[in-house]
Amino acid sequence: MNHKGALAEEKVSVWLERQGWKTLARNYRHIGFELDIVSVQGKTLLVTEVKSRPSIHDENDLRPGDYLTDRQISKIKKGIVHFLSEVLLDIDSIRMDLVVVMGMRQDKLARYKNIRLNSLSD
Repeated sequence: MNHKGALAEEKVSVWLERQGWKTLARNYRHIGFELDIVSVQGKTLLVTEVKSRPSIHDENDLRPGDYLTDRQISKIKKGIVHFLSEVLLDIDSIRMDLVVVMGMRQDKLARYKNIRLNSLSD
């Protein structure tokens, strides 16, 4: 990961904690996948994919598909299954969000909730 990517992940991690999420893991890796941020709030597990971009033309035109391919989402789902096999948690729901950190000073966040995580089996 590059320096800007690490800064973006740190910014998002702090932002999530301020929203009441407890960080369980950052950059959780295993063969074939990486989960940027894994956190929990109550009985909800949240996996957050962080992307950093120096600029965008129009925030309103951003779509999750511009940042995550089906293959990447499939790898993230496998990562979630692996994480849950190693960590004992009492959860009712699992959510995946995409947060795009934008601007040269990384001063803007665009958040997309519940990115195609309907099933963990793909």
